[in-house]
Amino acid sequence: MSSRSIKTFKFNHNGLEEVKNQPLGVDWPVVYLLTGSSEIYIGETSNARAQMEQHLANPERDKLKEIHIL
Repeated sequence: MSSRSIKTFKFNHNGLEEVKNQPLGVDWPVVYLLTGSSEIYIGETSNARAQMEQHLANPERDKLKEIHIL
């Protein structure tokens, strides 16, 4: 992955499975965006896989549709 790449996934369980298959965000800090039609959540983590699992379990994030990992 280049230093300028952005990976985008669907914000659902299928998208989470795709994130799990990527060599990003595990023991390495990333900034991520969760986006919906009128809402955006910005965060940072060193474990994108675990963080996305937590966000998917949070009912306040239901309106979000995509994960963008920088």
